[in-house]
Amino acid sequence: DEIRVDLRRQKNDQDGAGHILWLVPRPDPDLCPVLAVTAWREALTGLLGHDPADRPGLPLLVRLTTAARPARGPHAGAARLSPAAVHDLVIRTAHRAGHTPGRYGSHSLRSGWITEAAGTEGVTAFDIQQVSGHQLLESVLRYVRPVNARRRNPNRLMGGGHRPPNGE
Repeated sequence: DEIRVDLRRQKNDQDGAGHILWLVPRPDPDLCPVLAVTAWREALTGLLGHDPADRPGLPLLVRLTTAARPARGPHAGAARLSPAAVHDLVIRTAHRAGHTPGRYGSHSLRSGWITEAAGTEGVTAFDIQQVSGHQLLESVLRYVRPVNARRRNPNRLMGGGHRPPNGE
């Protein structure tokens, strides 16, 4: 099943309108956001003594103390993980995975996802905007890189053109 995540505020959401994000299951369990969030919620339930879904306003990503307990904060009793902490977490995780330190950060997740989505057959910039929460389509287009410029060339679709095989 998909998981609904309510983002109450984002960097570009100055009005606090929020944004709904749907996490979709992936076939590879190591890359499945639904399994990851479900496991985290179970762990957080054990730490808090109650299901975090029972407390509206409780952040999904909470800061933990050195004793691995949720840090106290104003958000339903738990402190949100700061953007800087998410950035550091991405850097440490990328380093543990064997990637060059400093090459990745929290922004890499967003730009990488948009680039991958843009290279996926049938996904439009508008589709990407709906998930990324960008207010302007032009902002999404800045992320799109010409990764598969030859393969996705519109001239191939016009007049009965064909697509080259993958990898070309």
